[in-house]
Amino acid sequence: MTMTAAHADLIDRLGGGTRVAEALTKATGERCDREAVYKWKRNGVPWKWRVHVCHLAEAMGETVPDDFVDTRIRAQQLFAAAGEKAS
Repeated sequence: MTMTAAHADLIDRLGGGTRVAEALTKATGERCDREAVYKWKRNGVPWKWRVHVCHLAEAMGETVPDDFVDTRIRAQQLFAAAGEKAS
């Protein structure tokens, strides 16, 4: 599966563009436009939003593609969840 196909599949599994945009706006306090989310299905999710999409996916019991976020970000999230600091 290509990157954009994997991102499109993830957005669909999270409820589609409107639902993802609303959830990201609520979670971050920053407006996320639904039309932008629909464009992500063609162009891929921008790096700026990927961590937030990961949190949304986790909350919904969904997985993200293996290369969706940088491995350093994954390590930081794991350490943060454990209450430790990444070196």
